[in-house]
Amino acid sequence: MIQIIRVDELEGGGLFYKGTFDSLGDAVIDAMQEMDEQSESFKEGDEYYRLEPMFRMDGDAAHCIQVHYKSRHWNKEVVERFYFIEGESKEGR
Repeated sequence: MIQIIRVDELEGGGLFYKGTFDSLGDAVIDAMQEMDEQSESFKEGDEYYRLEPMFRMDGDAAHCIQVHYKSRHWNKEVVERFYFIEGESKEGR
């Protein structure tokens, strides 16, 4: 059985395991809920929170969504990546 592992990468190189899901849809919905909550913090003046369309990464075993956001208090934007990696569950072997 294929499962999806969600790993988030923060700018600066921090990787965070966010869970294992039964489908890509479940993993993306989980990430989108988090993105929606986070985007609420970037609504003033020159601030933005922008998602790029999800894309399949090289090797066909993972997808990625990139998010660009910037506060009016920062000098540069931050890029965060949400990875959705296909893996086989132990029960599926």
